[in-house]
Order: sequence, then structure tokens, then C-alpha cells
Amino acid sequence: MRTKTIAIGLVVAMVALAGCGGVLGGGDGGGDETLANDTVGNGTAANGSGGAAYPAGVSGSGVEDAAALTAAHNESLSGAAYELNVTQRQRIEQSGQNVTSAAERTVRTDGEGTFFVDATTARVNQTVWGNESTAVSRVESGNDTTYQRIDPAPLRQQLSGHTLLRGYLEGGNYTVESTSDGRVTLTADEWEGSDAVPLDAENVSAYESTVVVSEDGRVQEMTVDIESTREEASMAIGVEFRLDDDGDVTVERPGWVDEA
Repeated sequence: MRTKTIAIGLVVAMVALAGCGGVLGGGDGGGDETLANDTVGNGTAANGSGGAAYPAGVSGSGVEDAAALTAAHNESLSGAAYELNVTQRQRIEQSGQNVTSAAERTVRTDGEGTFFVDATTARVNQTVWGNESTAVSRVESGNDTTYQRIDPAPLRQQLSGHTLLRGYLEGGNYTVESTSDGRVTLTADEWEGSDAVPLDAENVSAYESTVVVSEDGRVQEMTVDIESTREEASMAIGVEFRLDDDGDVTVERPGWVDEA
């Protein structure tokens, strides 16, 4: 095994399948979007009574401000213990040839400042452990293993996946499907376009998505299925986003941290 330190900058395994800035959702992690009404939720009761209060950026008409909603999601998870699982799949067919790719990541954070990320593509596995003062990345690709110590602050702002969520929530025409038990379910069957996802609306032949959001703006679930065609090529994209925020999360310090 060959070990070395290089400036990988958390971009090796965090490959963007659909232009959302990488497996971690990308972006600079600034998290400085303005929230609707300057609060996490807008306090408006769904359907007038009962159900759930609409979170920031959402009204009875659906998603009105994706930036406000995803900022609320990111803010509500700051300092929380949770596990997040994201899977992105892509298939391209052209001239009778099929090319498929996939990326998966799991994020675990204990709410006390310690986190662990496991991000995988077909050729690369990247794991990152971090605490309040430092973070260490380990990348395995073929026979190579590389380590790097990095600033945990920018990465910490990406852990919630808010940038990935924002790209799809901006691009889809989401309406309220139902409200129940403090959650709002949103669905979309039309793609209107987003700068974060390089798919022109006129090329998208099918878009199906369901998003479940709690009152505080946390996106609990998101599924996306897109079919797109351009000239002689067709593409299918699938995204699954699952948040487990019951607070029962522990993060162990990997033994390889001492090797970095």
C-alpha cells in the first residue's frame, strides 16, 4: 500500500452525478441563505388547522423559496445528532451503449462536534472523520491510499446535504400533497430547471419527485427520478435522500486517523 498526502480538497470521491456539486452536495457550505420571515418555520398552519405548520419557504401552494427551505434544513441540523444516507444513480444510453454510474454517502454526526462521512463511487472510497478542531480524509483508489488533514468548518456546513436538496427543490414544480403528524409531503411531476442541475427543461421528458419535510424545515426524505433526452442520447437519474434524526448516533474515531 502506498501512502501519501496530497491536496485532494474533498473532491475525489464526491463526484457530481447531476450537477449538484458532489456527493456531499457541494457548494461552499456558507449556509447564509435568508430564511422566510427570519425564522425556521413560517408558523402558518397547513390547511388552516391541524396537520403541520408549513416550514420556511413552503406555503399551501407548495415550495415558494427553495433557498429558504434548504437553509432552514441546514440550520435545524446544526449541532444535532443524525444519520444521513444519499444515493445518486445515473444511466446514459447512446448508440446502443449503456453507461451507468453511482455514488453513495453516509453521514453520521453525534451532535457534540464529531462526524464521519463515508462516500463511495465505482472507483473511489473516501472517508472523513472530524471533530471541532480537525478533520482527516482517507481516500482509497485502486492500490493507492491517501490522507489529508483539513479544516472541518467548511465541510461541516455541507454535511446536511442542503446544496443537493436545493438544486432539485428549485428545479421541480413542487406542490403540497398532504400534511400529517407534523410533516408536509410535497410532490412534483414537472421540471422547470435549476442552475445547480445541468438539465434543460425542454430536454426532460419525465420528472417524478416526493419530498417529506418536518415543521422545522428538516427534509426527512427525498426521492427523484428524471428521464432526459438530447439528440441521440438518453439519460436517467435517480436520487434517494434519507434522514434519521432520532438522536441515537455515536461516532467512533477510526484507527487510521493516526496514520495521516
